[in-house]
Amino acid sequence: FCAWAGEEQGLVGSRAYAAKMKEEGQEVVAVVNGDMLAYRLPNTDIKVGMKDRYTTPWLLSVVNTITAHYVPTLGISSSPSCCSDHQAFYEHGYPAV
Repeated sequence: FCAWAGEEQGLVGSRAYAAKMKEEGQEVVAVVNGDMLAYRLPNTDIKVGMKDRYTTPWLLSVVNTITAHYVPTLGISSSPSCCSDHQAFYEHGYPAV
């Protein structure tokens, strides 16, 4: 588990951490970012909103499959919104959603 500051200012913390991991040659198996947890628009169904930019396709498929299997009544949607801390890792070549 990690937490970063400065997302709204340009992914400051996550970019610094991802760059350091890459520089040190650290292996990162996968980054699964939880952002805006428990947020939903008024009068809408509860759902998981996955980013559709700066994501690793195979990891996105795994996360969506696991979600559908364990919480079949939970809707899964995609969002083109920008940006979240997973992007910093994706930009450094790490699998991320």
